[in-house]
Amino acid sequence: MSTFLYRALALDSADDPFTGDPILWPGATIGRATGYLSRSSAVEAGESSGVEYVIVKSLPVVFPVPLVVEQARRIDELEDHLAHVTDINGEAVAS
Repeated sequence: MSTFLYRALALDSADDPFTGDPILWPGATIGRATGYLSRSSAVEAGESSGVEYVIVKSLPVVFPVPLVVEQARRIDELEDHLAHVTDINGEAVAS
């Protein structure tokens, strides 16, 4: 299963009403800079911005396996190998 991130990108500029500083410009990400896991959340961010926007879908994102999961897999693998190790007399090393 592929995971995608969605971003709302501004098509127009907007200034802060109090300071006059630019807060959005064409191409700026609206909302979370990392994007959203659901398209509807990106749409909500775009709509709440008050400027024209477009939703952009990322390329497929692959999240790495957590280290603790990888370590558990490796420990199981090593225990399986150890179960087949014998000493010079042919006796199992691990019990």
